[in-house]
Amino acid sequence: MTGIYQDYRGLQVIGVSMYIPEYQWILIAEIDKAELFAPLKTLGIVSFVLSISCCLFVSYIGILFATSLSRPIQKLKNITEKFSSGILTERISLKREDELGELASSFNTMADNLVKEMNNREKTYQRLVNGELKYRSLINNINALISIKDLNGRYLLINKEYEVFIHKKMAEVTGKTVHDIFPGSSADEITKYDKMVFETKQPVKYKILIVFNGVQHTFISTKFPLFNANGAIYATGSISTDITEFKKMEDELLQSKKLQGLGVMASGIAHEFNNILAIIDANIQLLIRENKGREKLLEELAVIRKSCKDGAEVVRRMNEFTRTSTDPKKTVPVNINDLVDNVVVFTRPKWKDMAEGEGLKYELNREGIKNVSNIKGNPSELREVLLNIFMNAFDAMPEGGTLSLSTWEKEGCVFLSITDTGIGMTDEVKNRIFDPFFTNKKKGMGLGMSLVYGIVKRHGGMIEVKSQPGKGSAFILKFPSTKEVVQKETAPKYHKDTKKNTHLILVIEDELVIGKILKNFLSDNGYIVQYVNEGRKAIDLLSKEQFDLMLCDIGIPDVSGWDIIQFSGTLEKKPKIGVITGFLDIADKSKNEQTQPDFIITKPYELEEVLSSVRKVFEI
Repeated sequence: MTGIYQDYRGLQVIGVSMYIPEYQWILIAEIDKAELFAPLKTLGIVSFVLSISCCLFVSYIGILFATSLSRPIQKLKNITEKFSSGILTERISLKREDELGELASSFNTMADNLVKEMNNREKTYQRLVNGELKYRSLINNINALISIKDLNGRYLLINKEYEVFIHKKMAEVTGKTVHDIFPGSSADEITKYDKMVFETKQPVKYKILIVFNGVQHTFISTKFPLFNANGAIYATGSISTDITEFKKMEDELLQSKKLQGLGVMASGIAHEFNNILAIIDANIQLLIRENKGREKLLEELAVIRKSCKDGAEVVRRMNEFTRTSTDPKKTVPVNINDLVDNVVVFTRPKWKDMAEGEGLKYELNREGIKNVSNIKGNPSELREVLLNIFMNAFDAMPEGGTLSLSTWEKEGCVFLSITDTGIGMTDEVKNRIFDPFFTNKKKGMGLGMSLVYGIVKRHGGMIEVKSQPGKGSAFILKFPSTKEVVQKETAPKYHKDTKKNTHLILVIEDELVIGKILKNFLSDNGYIVQYVNEGRKAIDLLSKEQFDLMLCDIGIPDVSGWDIIQFSGTLEKKPKIGVITGFLDIADKSKNEQTQPDFIITKPYELEEVLSSVRKVFEI
């Protein structure tokens, strides 16, 4: 048998026993267990140590291998993180021939390419930004309304000029349509041209009238399609230039040309008509002097003379309509209350006699008239202003009404208010009332109120209009006041000279009747007078004789009166020069002549005025 058991020593032993029958012996062989397993234990320890050593070695090798892999990977990770944070200068420095070396090299190449791409994109972006800024600056500094709308007619962009015009910012407009911005009729007109561009895919040029905030504007517009990369239209662009002021200037220029034509015609008519009036008036003056004491005849002659003066005033007014400037020398101190009184009397047939004949009643309320300082101006032009406003006020009250007049003074200015109870005006009419040739009447040229505005401005004044439909209108005039006193005009007194005079006078007048009247009148007052009715005869006489005074008309048919005057300036002994003419603007024209007249008298005239002027010339 074989087994492990304790021997007599109490130790573990491994024993083997065998029975030998021949000898009836039992052979027992024992060995201590510890002794038997001692080599195995040593071998186990050695194996364990070897195993541990192998494990440690393998671990070390693994760690070295892992480290050789993880370091470049970690470095790659760190550099990638830096790239993501914007640090683009880092690169992997790895000198290896394996896959990691190839990976590092590929990464560095990729990083370089990425940096180049980013730099290129940055440059492209900057170019785009600069281009955007230039484009924005360009469209925002163009004096035109620029917009872009999509296919649905919604705004994508507008420039500064557009913002100023509609009083809205681009952010408020983006996504809206023209119907959200402009009134219906104007919006429909704009949309019509948008559709035309979409349908034709071609630019469209047109002129359009737009009413915005109650004001009418005229635009020259160009609309054009915008295409994407595929050639499909995606929006429309629009450039619109407001030509309202240019149109107004063009109209004013055309109207100015018309006025110039009217001026030439009016000047000629004035000359001819004043010649006729001068003939009538001069003869009446002679009749009045020759019939002292015959009261009834004198009254009738006075009526005829008044008609002549009224005719001369009509001619003057017609001529004033076509004039655009005022001779500053003609400005004098004027009392505005006196002007009001004059115009009230002058318009009496309109608001009193004719009105009552038609069953109408007009009332004049003058309770607001106060004592005020004088103003500086041309009385005839200022009367023209009041006359136009008065007549318009009565026309605005077709059923009768009240015209209220008020004057007051404030801060160195004189104010006059003219208020009617008439039909009033719409904002459109009120805004255009001073435009030349604008009128809402069936008759008339529309010149009156434009002349009013021009005259008031030339006098350093202002005019304000307040009106509402159905509530009447008020015109408020404002003029600078002056401390100068109004000089009352006195007619020159007639004193017939009975003594013989040695002064030689040449009368040059193409109208025979006027020329003979002047010759006889001056001869009766002691002067030596010669009369001719042709310019060439006048020049011939001036060449042969020495005259002390030359009375010359301007409108001589064969030789202009100015040419005769200039010829007289070349003589060794130059005569005094008096101009007697039917042209009303002769004082302005004489400024351009080299030889200036000593005095100017317009027809029809007072004979006493002629005599007084002649006497003053010889007194100098």
